[in-house]
Amino acid sequence: MFSVFALIVLICLPNLNIRTNWAAPNNIPSQQWETEQYRARQMDTDRRRREAILSDLQTDTKVCPDCAETIRAAAKVCRFCGHRLA
Repeated sequence: MFSVFALIVLICLPNLNIRTNWAAPNNIPSQQWETEQYRARQMDTDRRRREAILSDLQTDTKVCPDCAETIRAAAKVCRFCGHRLA
């Protein structure tokens, strides 16, 4: 009787879609691993966003000759000191 039950369990076990808590690499619980992966993707997205903003600032800006503040390249008047640019 026991061997018949064991045989049925062995046949049905792969078909039971059981989600274990140890699905992630290095024995990290899966929910924690997914959270860490989300944070890593979020940090990478934030880093790319900052780099894009900085590159835009570096290419589309110039320095006011009067107050040395960074202003837009198309500006005709400095918004910090009011200096008229040529």
